[in-house]
Amino acid sequence: MQKLLIASVAAAAALAFVGITPALATVDDTSLVNPPGTYFGSGNPNIHWTANTVGGVEMGLQASLPTIGPITPVGSVYSVATGVDWNFNFSVNTQAGGGSLTLADVAPISLSLTDFGTGTTGSFDPTIIPDNATVGDTGFQNSEGLRFGIIAELLGDPDYDVNANDTYLFTLSTSAGSVTERVVVGSGAVPEPASLAVLGVGLLGLAFTRKRRNGGMGATTA
Repeated sequence: MQKLLIASVAAAAALAFVGITPALATVDDTSLVNPPGTYFGSGNPNIHWTANTVGGVEMGLQASLPTIGPITPVGSVYSVATGVDWNFNFSVNTQAGGGSLTLADVAPISLSLTDFGTGTTGSFDPTIIPDNATVGDTGFQNSEGLRFGIIAELLGDPDYDVNANDTYLFTLSTSAGSVTERVVVGSGAVPEPASLAVLGVGLLGLAFTRKRRNGGMGATTA
């Protein structure tokens, strides 16, 4: 618990240092600016999002380009050119199925990264980011374009190189389940053995949550 607290405080301090300030928008505001934001959920199109809904808890990940907007993925894979400090966005909606869950009910919430090129991994609680748009205690989203380069170190990737060919695996997890996406930069990178092991565990987790969902947990889609 002490290590988690220290990590959260360090992450908050780092975010404050790079100048991320609180947003005034709410999660269900579809007119967020720079780039235009879309709340993942409540019936909005999922075309640019990688999604997973378990027991009415909707989790989404997305990659986008600064000043341009979302990238249309192939499956759950987003492609980016080298030399571009791309953005990524995430969303949790605990009431996608019309239930009454709160963020506290699906804690702990974590955003984790595996860098295939270097084999490094890291994670932190994304709810601490002050620029997240929120709706009470039922959901949050960062859809205003959080630069990956800004928080790469918080995700265990202090040597992030915007010009490197690489592949990044993001996982957004709650106690209900998780969703993963890959961002392939340039020609990508072949996973190191340790990265493959992490990927295998992640895929097993997704298979388990899908099995539970198909078993009648009342999942819904946006």
